[in-house]
Amino acid sequence: MSSKTVAFTTLSTFTAIIIISACSSPGSSLNCSSREVQDLVIQIATDPVGKSVFTSFLANKSGSVTPLYQVKNKNYQEMIDFSRASSEPLFKEAEEFTSRIISKLHLEQVRLVKRDESVGRINCAASLVANGGADIAYSAQQTEAGELYVEVYGLDS
Repeated sequence: MSSKTVAFTTLSTFTAIIIISACSSPGSSLNCSSREVQDLVIQIATDPVGKSVFTSFLANKSGSVTPLYQVKNKNYQEMIDFSRASSEPLFKEAEEFTSRIISKLHLEQVRLVKRDESVGRINCAASLVANGGADIAYSAQQTEAGELYVEVYGLDS
């Protein structure tokens, strides 16, 4: 199985629900397509997607379960740190491949599902895409201080 196929398979079967929420003043001007909201969605998705792609790469390339056991309980950043400290070329390949996939993450087919003016919340849906895609849902609100507060559910694989 090629590296490209590994990523497509991983992301196309990856199911995610993203919720961005907080307290807000009614009538806020949040938008599902705003760069700030989408950047937070991608930032939150990076860890579970990165971990999934990294471990799938190792599973498909190693021919052994040993590399997986070395990283299975780590988050994505810990996997990258481990890879950089390791002399094993397979970990370096997994890091480079995963970084290329993560750099391509973006949202497509963004759509407003519901706007609740009484609490200033928007519920959105989109496809999280790199090589493949997974449908996701997210909502956004601003805090009283005007910042976005983010909670994510369903990204752990």
